[in-house]
Amino acid sequence: MTAPRLVLSLQGGGALGATQLGAFRAMVEHGLQPDVVAGISIGAVNAALIAGNRPTQRLRAMETFWRTISWPGTGWYRGLVGPMRSWLNLQAVSQAALFGQPGFFTPNLSMKQRGLYSLAPMRRTLRRLIDWQYLNSSDAPGVSIGAVRRRDGRLHFFDNQHGALSLDHVEASGALSPGFSGVRLTDDELYIDGGSVDGSPIDGALSLEDDRPTWVLAVDLCSRWTAPQRALRDAQPIDVAEHHQMLVEGLRVRRGGRGAPIWIQPVTVDVSLMRFKTGLSDFSQATIQERAQDGARAMMEALCEGAVERNAFFETAGPGAIGLAVG
Repeated sequence: MTAPRLVLSLQGGGALGATQLGAFRAMVEHGLQPDVVAGISIGAVNAALIAGNRPTQRLRAMETFWRTISWPGTGWYRGLVGPMRSWLNLQAVSQAALFGQPGFFTPNLSMKQRGLYSLAPMRRTLRRLIDWQYLNSSDAPGVSIGAVRRRDGRLHFFDNQHGALSLDHVEASGALSPGFSGVRLTDDELYIDGGSVDGSPIDGALSLEDDRPTWVLAVDLCSRWTAPQRALRDAQPIDVAEHHQMLVEGLRVRRGGRGAPIWIQPVTVDVSLMRFKTGLSDFSQATIQERAQDGARAMMEALCEGAVERNAFFETAGPGAIGLAVG
């Protein structure tokens, strides 16, 4: 059997994206590197850090980014529990709201730009950590970044196989209003945060066609999330497992029984199980380190527990087959 290509799908979720650092660390420890990486919002940042570096430098680039964007001196309370920890986490969130995050975003003092914050610091950080020439070369993994066209609310994926990617695409993918201003891309359209329509970039990853069987590791930051279009209708959260099942059914219809087999393995880090629920803006060193640990644990479990089921699928799957691991 032809070895499957490995696709890494990285969901949006602000500071929760630190779990993706841990998940990728676990992959590296297992000797795995993605052939394709796709991301939305903070997932797009992590995707660019992976695809924009050579294999031996990828993990270091991600670690440097997450260390850079956290205020110094906020790691001493890692492992602390109770009311004191809750207060410290709230303090970190308040600090981010008032002063931004070093190397990431800062309060917007410009009258020319919309949005409460500016992502100029992030652009400087990523310019230093990402080799854009390599990212857009044939040596790099395929990379797909999702952003929403503001004019009609449609989610679009931009990839390095059909054109060059840039910092603008990454910024657009995370431009969540009203915090950040939309970004005008090469088609002269304004784009905003991709997660405002769909937090999962699996569709974008699979749009990069390949003749090989495909193994998708979908790093989801919570087991349940609320998409705006669903919230407007009934204010009910969407179960990620339900979302994946809907995606699989849609793929089956579009592929019509054709194409190489696809196996989707969710790697779910349930926010409800995290020690401290301080939202998407807690970038303290302590919380980043703990979330990275949670992400590594979730990835290790997915790789170990899903191996038998995944191998059995690829051994028997015929053309057009799509499988979904049960989390």
